[in-house]
Amino acid sequence: MRDRERISDVVAIKPVRALAVSWRDIHQIARLYPRISSRLFENLSLVLGDLLARQEAIRPMIKDELSGVYNATYIIDLLQFAADKANRYDEELSLLSLKVACNSTKGGHANWQDKAWIISKMAQSTRAVLRKGDMVSRWKDQIYWVILPNTNATQAHMLAQRVLQHYEQSDDPVKCHTEICVYITELAPGEDGKDLIDRATRQETLSEA
Repeated sequence: MRDRERISDVVAIKPVRALAVSWRDIHQIARLYPRISSRLFENLSLVLGDLLARQEAIRPMIKDELSGVYNATYIIDLLQFAADKANRYDEELSLLSLKVACNSTKGGHANWQDKAWIISKMAQSTRAVLRKGDMVSRWKDQIYWVILPNTNATQAHMLAQRVLQHYEQSDDPVKCHTEICVYITELAPGEDGKDLIDRATRQETLSEA
């Protein structure tokens, strides 16, 4: 705490790698370096989300307890921000949906314990192969959504294959048959986060018909 360097309103504390930046400095960064500031706000959202999730009273509003990833409510805001950023800078953005279904090897549906284990395992496999800046959430019971900035549909498909490979190679004490369906929705020009969600949801619904 003694080794501190202060320049204007930016404070760096080397032993704990802490950085304090005033809102005035953030606004100045936004004016001079808009692309950097966009990434800064994105990182701040993720960091604040993780910090707030450590508070017992706030955690249910941000993280899904069973899987440990972001819940559906929090990921909607992050997706809207990612879509706005992609439109502003003409960047690519894809939404990867992973739908997990499991059935008992004896026929019928798997029990709740097996489903809970698979939900947790799928979250671990997804986070294990994601890049920095990718964001994963548990959208519904056994559906995961992954926000992939600067990623087209082909690249998203390659990441999905890596997730599936990691899942298949990990230890599996659960005695049930697992099927994982992959859906990829790429942001179209002029779309916002809500439009992307609507198209992704329709795609999942049509697959169930």
